[in-house]
Amino acid sequence: MVKNKRWELVVFDVSGTLQESDPTSPLYPHVWDALVQLKERGVKVALATNLSIRGLEMFFECHPDVRGLVDSYSCAGLASPKPSSDMMELILLEHDVGKKDVLMVGDTEADVWFAKNAGVACCFVDWVGRTNHCGEISEFRAFNKEELFKALNLS
Repeated sequence: MVKNKRWELVVFDVSGTLQESDPTSPLYPHVWDALVQLKERGVKVALATNLSIRGLEMFFECHPDVRGLVDSYSCAGLASPKPSSDMMELILLEHDVGKKDVLMVGDTEADVWFAKNAGVACCFVDWVGRTNHCGEISEFRAFNKEELFKALNLS
């Protein structure tokens, strides 16, 4: 397991990770705190979501402050959906970082396999008690703010 890693790029899923599944629902407060702290530390932030282009646009319309914290994004419609690694490959093309310096944060099996298929580390998050085997195959698991911040090396 990778510990005390300073990530250069953190890629977040949207639905279920940053917020509940509706693009108009509020962000989880601890995730907002993480996004802000990552940017303050100079870490690049990206989004990779199976939302459609319109769904991602709706998310940004409802959360305009997030757009200023995100360096890049990809979604279904721009690339093959997760668990294909296509979205990650597009994101990596925009940033000069090695795969060993990238952490994917997501809440589904597709997110974990997306990270694995792309060759990057993964933090499986479960904010609502849907725990499954995904936490066993990811490098990190987070069920609360403290565990997320530890995985992101923000604690």
